[in-house]
Amino acid sequence: MVNWYEPQRNGILIYEATMAVSYLTGTMFYITRIPERWKPGWFDLAGHSHQIFHCFVIMGALAHYGAALVFLEFRGQVGCQ
Repeated sequence: MVNWYEPQRNGILIYEATMAVSYLTGTMFYITRIPERWKPGWFDLAGHSHQIFHCFVIMGALAHYGAALVFLEFRGQVGCQ
């Protein structure tokens, strides 16, 4: 609330929203067991839902890291008030 009108806030929120969407998308792949549900036996070595889930988790973690970098840069410029 204190820094509501700072332009960095929008960047941080976009990164964090990207993180949330990435985690939720990966979770949906894992829960629904897509694509191995559609073609059993085809995705035993590569393309399994658990592998897709981990790819989305890594993307979400990178988005969170990007948000942390923007936040730390902002705090370095402004400081704690």
